[in-house]
Amino acid sequence: MPKSKYDKIYFTLKQRIETEVYEYQQLLPSENTLVQEFSCSRNTIRRAIQALLADGYVQALKGKGVRVIFQKAGHSHFLLSGIESFPEAAARNAVRQHTKVIHFEERLTDAKLSKKTGIPEGTPIYYIQRVRFLDDIPLILDHNYFVREATEGLTKEMAEQSVYQYLENQLNMVIT
Repeated sequence: MPKSKYDKIYFTLKQRIETEVYEYQQLLPSENTLVQEFSCSRNTIRRAIQALLADGYVQALKGKGVRVIFQKAGHSHFLLSGIESFPEAAARNAVRQHTKVIHFEERLTDAKLSKKTGIPEGTPIYYIQRVRFLDDIPLILDHNYFVREATEGLTKEMAEQSVYQYLENQLNMVIT
């Protein structure tokens, strides 16, 4: 709940920016207009605008006013849960994707990794680091651990395509 007059003004202006009453790149109303609207002093308006500046909602332009620089983040259509491979999600979103394996090795789980993953200590695994690219921009760094016995035959080349595809189509696994 706002504590002071400038807090109330800050929250009102912030809400107007977030709901695009004041759109991206638009100038806020002048200080005089805001003083009249909120029935307050110029200093109170300046404090509210200073808070918007500090939070990255606006930018002061010397001699011009205060411009809105806040933009709503686009909603990702990439699922963070569910069963969908990276290539499937990229295809659904009509973006180019590729994966680069930067590390692929067989190792045994140690105590620390066992605690982190639940894979019993001493179990042979594949450890894979992959960089995921969308439209040639590296966006995700994956660290993957696969129990070797369950994914026998997994290769670096397969990991650059789709591990899910390999597991489902080559090993006939059902992923749930």
